[in-house]
Amino acid sequence: MNFVLRHAYILIVAGVFVGAIYATTLPLDAQTYWLSEDGPVEMSSAIAYVICAAIMCIVGGKTFITRYYYLVGITMLFAMRELDFDKRFTTMGVLKSRFYLSDQVPLTEKLIGACVVGLLLFFVYKIVSNHAKPFIQGLLRLDKVQIGAALVVTFLVVSKSMDGIDRKLGDIGIQVSADFAEKAETFEETMELGIPLLMMATFAAYRQRKLTSALS
Repeated sequence: MNFVLRHAYILIVAGVFVGAIYATTLPLDAQTYWLSEDGPVEMSSAIAYVICAAIMCIVGGKTFITRYYYLVGITMLFAMRELDFDKRFTTMGVLKSRFYLSDQVPLTEKLIGACVVGLLLFFVYKIVSNHAKPFIQGLLRLDKVQIGAALVVTFLVVSKSMDGIDRKLGDIGIQVSADFAEKAETFEETMELGIPLLMMATFAAYRQRKLTSALS
C-alpha cells in the first residue's frame, strides 16, 4: 500500500497510456462499445468522480467541505458532465454558445443552463483565486499535492484539446485521417478516466501532508 501511495501518480499516468494504447489495438466494434457514450469507460469516469467527491466529504469532513466546497462542487459537475447532464435534459448542450442564441431553445432552459455555467465559472474562479499562487510555489518545490493538481490540469487540457481534433484541425486547414481521429478519441476518453483517479491521488497526498503536519 505504501508503494502504491508513493508512486500513485506514476501508476495512474502509466496505466492511462497503456490502456489507451491497448484500446487502439482493439477491433472497431470493441472500441465503439468500450468508448461510446454511456459505455463502460465513460460510466467508470462518472463513478470515479462521485467516489472522489464522497472521499473528500467523508475523509475531509465538515472542515474540508466548508473550506473547499468548490472543489467538491466542481468534481460533481465533472461527474454530471460525464453522464451528459449538460445535454441529456435540454434541447442541446448547455456548454455550446448556440444553445443561448437559438430560437429553438426555450427561455427556461436558457436560464437553467446559464445558472449551471455560472456555477461552474464561480467554482473555477474560486480555485484560481485561492490556489494559483500556492500552486506555483508548490510546483517549484515539487510539492506532491501541487504535482497532482498539475497533472489533473494537464489531463483536462489535453483531453479537451483532443475532443473532436479532426474538426478543430480542419478549421485551421489541417486535414487528418479517420484512423488518427479515432485514435485521438480513444486517448481522450481514456485520459478522462485518469482525471478523477489523479484527483483521488492528489487528495490522498493532501491528507498525508495534513496528518504529517499535525504530528510534527
